[in-house]
Amino acid sequence: RPFQRCLVCNGWLEPVDKTLIRDQLPAGIWADNNEFHRCQGCHQIYWKGSHLTRMERFVVGILAVKGKKYG
Repeated sequence: RPFQRCLVCNGWLEPVDKTLIRDQLPAGIWADNNEFHRCQGCHQIYWKGSHLTRMERFVVGILAVKGKKYG
């Protein structure tokens, strides 16, 4: 499933309480979002940013191509 692994180290992402990561994020990101995930390996922080819709379309496109049979 997409968006469950870290883009930096491929570690698993887990939900993290925003109060625990306040000092690791820009103030606007922290204030505007309530759901955050942190990599279990490298501790990279992720949130649903403005790029999410574009990335979801990209993944759907890849899966659609993979599902086609080439003869």
